[in-house]
Parts: sequence; structure tokens; C-alpha cells
Amino acid sequence: MEDRNVQSRLDAIEVQAIRLARWLKLAIYGWLLTVFVLLLSTCTRGTRAAQESNAQKDVLRVHQLVVVDEKGIDRIVIGPVPDPQMMGKRVKRRVPATGIQLNDESGNERAGIALLDDGSAVVGIDDQSGRERAHLVIN
Repeated sequence: MEDRNVQSRLDAIEVQAIRLARWLKLAIYGWLLTVFVLLLSTCTRGTRAAQESNAQKDVLRVHQLVVVDEKGIDRIVIGPVPDPQMMGKRVKRRVPATGIQLNDESGNERAGIALLDDGSAVVGIDDQSGRERAHLVIN
């Protein structure tokens, strides 16, 4: 009788151990699934952030862009343009302007297209001595 009692207790413990083993497997699979989902979401978020970052790199936003030659002389100015240099001297522009200024090897303004703050639009081409050769102004 005692053997039967011990055997039934051992059977109950075995059933309980099997159940606990199943729950342990289920818990391990749950943790693995959670870790996998977290890693996947992190990778996806990183990829999306990289794509957004690349999209932003396709746009260059600057206040002014100045292209200089090997001597450091401003050859092309895009954006708010400075007062022009004519025959080596700065000449005051009548009003501030935004546009494209093209300068020769000495830094003298030779051509440009600009929108002036007074609302006018100007296209101009000058010769080597600074005289206007082609000039269009729209008020």
C-alpha cells in the first residue's frame, strides 16, 4: 500500500514537472519572440531614419553659396549678393539684391542676374573695363 501511495505521488510530481516544462518552454519562446520583435522594430526604425536622413541630404540649404578660384577670389556668388567690385573698387549697390553674381579673375563683377529689394529684376553683362554691354531691368 505504501508503494502505491509513493507511486501515485511520484506520478503526480511527474505530471507537474511535465506541465512546468511546458510553461518554461512557452515562457522562453515568448521572451525570444519579444526580443525578436524589439530587434526588428529597432532595425526598421533605423532603416526608416536612414532613409529620411538620405532624403534630407538631397537638399542643400545655405544662406549664400560662394565659389572661389584657386587664389581665393570670389568667382560666383549665389544668394544675397555683395556690392559689386568694379575696376578693383567696391561700388555701392542702389538697394540690396539676391541673385547670381559672376566675377572675373580679379574679382570684378562681370555678369549677374538679381532680384532687388525694391522689386525690380536685373540682368547685366559688363566688359573688362566695367562698362555695361547688355543690361535689362524690369521694374
